Amino acid sequence: MNVLSGLFSFMDLDFSGDPDLDTKEHSGKFEDLAREANYYFEKHCVITQDAHVLQMFRLPLGKNESMMNLDQDKPVVFLQHGVLDSADTWILNGKKSIGFQLADLGYDVWLGNIRGNKYCLAKVGERDAYLKKSFWDFTWQDSARYDLKAMFDYVYDKTNRDIIYIGHSQGCIMMWAALGDPETSVYFNNRVKLFIAVGPALFIDNTKSKLLR
Repeated sequence: MNVLSGLFSFMDLDFSGDPDLDTKEHSGKFEDLAREANYYFEKHCVITQDAHVLQMFRLPLGKNESMMNLDQDKPVVFLQHGVLDSADTWILNGKKSIGFQLADLGYDVWLGNIRGNKYCLAKVGERDAYLKKSFWDFTWQDSARYDLKAMFDYVYDKTNRDIIYIGHSQGCIMMWAALGDPETSVYFNNRVKLFIAVGPALFIDNTKSKLLR
């Protein structure tokens, strides 16, 4: 698939609300959301260069695909969530969710999580690392240089395919940081096939959130 055909296939996505979505309370875990929607999923663990433990998810099959297609060579899409969010955001809207729609369109869908969210609170060799103040001393540049790089390494190693990247909000900042960082710019320029920025953000100077400040 070339970049142009990949771009046009994304235009087939339906971003409207799902009228059949069950609004009952759920556990808020990716695994349960995927099971409720009857999609096969995988969990993958990645360790960054600075020892953070990240959990990623994968949707390698469409809803009606057989497990026999599990090893089928498909174009790879990587979805990166926004600030104070997680991979759950891409599958919260039932069958209308972009993660599920991409899987149904024939993409191998990988969903990232970064240090500090509910799936990434551990560090190698440190018990209850997230309880320490030093754990939270990181920047978006760190998330790009270490987290995004580690996840890309892992996905490329598993698929041997260049990656279509879709970032939301902070997910866009991370890719721009990675592309602008002398340590990672060449790497990401060689690995990213297409970058789609959804609700991109660059500065949060006007935020009133004490947590983000």
